[in-house]
Amino acid sequence: MYSKVFRSILDGSLANDYDARHVFQDLLILADREGDVVMSLSAISRTLNYPHSLDTLRAKMAGLGSPDPESKSQAEEGRRIVPILEGRGDNSGWHIVNYAAYRDIRSQEEQREKWRQTKRKQRAQDAEAPCPTLSTNVLPSDTDTDTYTDTINTTASSDAPKPRLSDSQWEVIKAIYPKRRGGQKWPSAKQRAKKHVATGRATYESLIAGTEAYAENCISLNTVGTEFVQQAATFFGPQQNFADEYRVGTAGKASAPSQTAGQRVRSQIQEARL
Repeated sequence: MYSKVFRSILDGSLANDYDARHVFQDLLILADREGDVVMSLSAISRTLNYPHSLDTLRAKMAGLGSPDPESKSQAEEGRRIVPILEGRGDNSGWHIVNYAAYRDIRSQEEQREKWRQTKRKQRAQDAEAPCPTLSTNVLPSDTDTDTYTDTINTTASSDAPKPRLSDSQWEVIKAIYPKRRGGQKWPSAKQRAKKHVATGRATYESLIAGTEAYAENCISLNTVGTEFVQQAATFFGPQQNFADEYRVGTAGKASAPSQTAGQRVRSQIQEARL
């Protein structure tokens, strides 16, 4: 595990205590995904190769676990850490109070950066793609214009390749789709997305735009990584409207009286939070 340390730590009330700040940063490294450091004080001292006595480390930990009225966050009255189990002394381990909040900020920033990299890659591929050339057909002098045009259109339509969603294009869409607790049924979602393109109901570009808009919507609702993210197989289902269902940074608007899939998800989220 790793944890991103934000620069704001240098602007907070820990700024004047270098040793306490250093200990807190090391605790961030030792924490699991939930922000728990399940280690005794002596184990932490050995792991960190703490240069001072165990009593000094205990004092610093006690300071991090004390209320701080100057802290920017007043969760747990400004405490940085709290014991995992009360009454167990130095052996219970510690929970970092705001770990989850900063973890989610990090995840959202990483998600946005991943989208930016995906878009840069997509634009680079589009720039390298060869431009289509137009063939010059000469109309024979003894051929009726309408008949000749119909012949060309019929031939072109029969010879034109059917649109398809490649595996590499699907991987780009899959990377953009927001993470969901409990996983996804990706094979079914992929099959449905490919069918959209094959039948002409959507293009690769509209799938990308719709997925990006939905991901932005999940970020604005703070649901990334939860069970409230829609199943991808449902999102790419036959009733989805990728042009209008979701709008970047705002809630989607239904054009019909009945609720769209996006509105149903948002209603469930609001009901769960009440």
